Amino acid sequence: MKVTLLNATDATGGAAIAARRLMDSLRQKGVDANMLVEKIQGEEHPNIQSIIKNPIDKVKYYLRVKAEEGMVTKINPAQLYNFSPGLQGVDVTKHPLIKDADIIHLHWVNHGFLSIESIGKLLQLDKPIVWTFHDMWPFTGGCHHSRGCMKFTENCGDCPILKTGKADDLSSQILALKKKKISTLNLTALTPSSWLGGLVNKSDLLEKARCFTIPNAVNTDVFSLRNKEHLRKKYNLPLYKNIILFGAVNALTNKQKGIDYLVKAMEVLAADSAMGQNTILCIFGEDSNHVNINFPLETKFMGKISSPEIMAEMYSLADVFVLPSLEENLPNTIMEAMSCGTPTVAYNVGGIPDLIAHKSTGYLAEYLSVNDLAKGLFYCISVNDNQRLGNESRRVALLNYSQDAIAEKHLTLYKSLMH
Repeated sequence: MKVTLLNATDATGGAAIAARRLMDSLRQKGVDANMLVEKIQGEEHPNIQSIIKNPIDKVKYYLRVKAEEGMVTKINPAQLYNFSPGLQGVDVTKHPLIKDADIIHLHWVNHGFLSIESIGKLLQLDKPIVWTFHDMWPFTGGCHHSRGCMKFTENCGDCPILKTGKADDLSSQILALKKKKISTLNLTALTPSSWLGGLVNKSDLLEKARCFTIPNAVNTDVFSLRNKEHLRKKYNLPLYKNIILFGAVNALTNKQKGIDYLVKAMEVLAADSAMGQNTILCIFGEDSNHVNINFPLETKFMGKISSPEIMAEMYSLADVFVLPSLEENLPNTIMEAMSCGTPTVAYNVGGIPDLIAHKSTGYLAEYLSVNDLAKGLFYCISVNDNQRLGNESRRVALLNYSQDAIAEKHLTLYKSLMH
């Protein structure tokens, strides 16, 4: 069986990590799995190919990205991270990895990689097409997360994210184009979370598509239990203070990651003299070294981390991982923390309840409540509860999210589509 996975990049972002893990685990099962990406950002890999082959391709890539971003910034620059027109992309139907594939598996294909038009051309091929939705974009008028707006169940327009006030705005035009170009005949939709699957069923575009839920995978051998004392010495962190870990790609600049709510929750913790004096906030991410935010607690910036081994060490040296995102599908970071035996505090939103069992593997805070977010951190840092929560987190990760288990679920699906 030959499977080609498509994603905008090979290394940056949750979708890239999920697709790469799936490819690796499928290959371990004897599947000829390869990735086709727009841009290679990690190390060269024999089974990962980029559509960028020369300087001219690089210029074309740059122009596609700038054209996509320009359409959004012209309307509402504050929504650059949350809206993709999907009008710029390349036709990959003649690429050898596509022509030779038995199964074509799309992941996150925005940022100038695949346009709505080029996705439509893939769907016209006489091949099974699987598409893992890492956010809501495949069935909306352009937003990656709708923030509660349900206009995608009809026609979009007067988009609350673009704030145009016009019924026939860009979102309406994009959804209309998707309805024209995206056929569900050969399409099987996959959602990592049951929450997102429920939204697919409500969408006007894909309500008749086959849709299944298969979570992302985590490498439970890399993200594993490690010696906390040793790691704190290694990174020159105090042995006996509470350490809260926070981070993601652009965690401090992308407001959807909840940094404003985290800072306010830190203020609550800092008001408790014992907690304030004995707690450190560690932050990772590519923007973690150059953002001017006044954190109420002692803060240590760990910088951008691209090594899974080092990332596993970050989770393991922490007492708790916090992800106060305002919208999420099924975050890899929570699965990684769980696999390292570190409980997570997050808002009860999106697909996060699929991962966190309240007061069992972490704490689900009341949505947008600063006080409950702080309460969850107090709860998980507790000496007695921390060990219990960590052990249960590791057990659940091994049972439900190992790469072997998730690859087997995909393989079963692939085989069913080939008959």
